[in-house]
Amino acid sequence: MPDNSIHSEFERFPRWISGNINVLSFNTNFISINLETQETILINGFIILNEQQSEMTLYHNWGE
Repeated sequence: MPDNSIHSEFERFPRWISGNINVLSFNTNFISINLETQETILINGFIILNEQQSEMTLYHNWGE
C-alpha cells in the first residue's frame, strides 16, 4: 500500500473503505480559475468502491 502521508490531500479525503478498492474518476463540469493567470481547470470527482461494490465513498473538493 502506498504511503498516503506524503499526499497533501489525504487528510482532507480520508479513506473510509478498507481492503481492495476500485477508484472511478469523473468530470464534474465545475471549473477552478487561477486568479493570477485566469486559466480555467476542469475539476474531477472520485468514487471509491469496495470489491463487492457494497460500499461507496464520493470525494469532491468544492474549493474555497
